[in-house]
Amino acid sequence: MAVEPLRTRASKQRNLTNRSNTMKTIADAPKIILIGPQKCGKTTIANFVCCNNDDSSKPDLSAKYVATAGCRILEFEVQGVMSELWDCSGDHCYESCWSAFLQGKNKNDTEEQNRKVDGVILVYDSNDPNQSDEIELWHQHFVKDNGISDYRCLIIANSFNDESQNVESARTRVKVSSALRACSFHELDWSQPTKLRNAFHTFLSVILKES
Repeated sequence: MAVEPLRTRASKQRNLTNRSNTMKTIADAPKIILIGPQKCGKTTIANFVCCNNDDSSKPDLSAKYVATAGCRILEFEVQGVMSELWDCSGDHCYESCWSAFLQGKNKNDTEEQNRKVDGVILVYDSNDPNQSDEIELWHQHFVKDNGISDYRCLIIANSFNDESQNVESARTRVKVSSALRACSFHELDWSQPTKLRNAFHTFLSVILKES
């Protein structure tokens, strides 16, 4: 299945092959893959952390679920550096495309556009036992099998429960094996959304430092 990623900036979407004169800047930008099971909140998280303002209000978590078709690319600027977040669908019907997203390949790409990933963000719904059990498999496929260091991996445990509920710690819901202990881990509490953005910026700082 051929999938054309969509590139997003300032609420505008365009096909990956429709490039502007800023190609060199885009080609040099750090590239972060965001992936995880379906319906775990990946796009909500991506839109929030890539917002280039200080808005700390909680997103509308009751909005109707809309599945991401293949992949969309969000361009954003942090610390004066243009970066990319690839919001990839977790639907297994796109599994044949995942390796291409990791390599940054598109059927019309030039050599400079084929860039390997600089970091991986794994997201899962901490209230879904199946997703909690599967997170190590996602880590194996997107991190370990691609030779990506664990310090370049951020795991986000997303919870859609009401903040007033006494929810068991997401970390304890995951069997934290030796394969995951070296990764950064963030338990997402939507009552304090700025902590998510801070965790994302801290993770990105590590990527920028090593890139």
